[in-house]
Amino acid sequence: MLPVQRKLNPLCLRAGPASDSQEQLDQPAKRRKFGKDPTVNTSFLPDKERDELARLERERLKQEWIAEQEVIKSMHA
Repeated sequence: MLPVQRKLNPLCLRAGPASDSQEQLDQPAKRRKFGKDPTVNTSFLPDKERDELARLERERLKQEWIAEQEVIKSMHA
């Protein structure tokens, strides 16, 4: 009588002993979900809050520049 060969699961990369139960061979390997990595630099991505702060800062600098120009014009007039 020939020995019975067990079926290999092509998705399973581990080579275990022949005593593995059939239930373990039938179950697909569990995959880990990838989470977010907090160390990744995301400053180049669009950000509404950062864009709004930059817009407000530009507006403040524009008003400051206009005020300085008015002072310069009044000194030379």
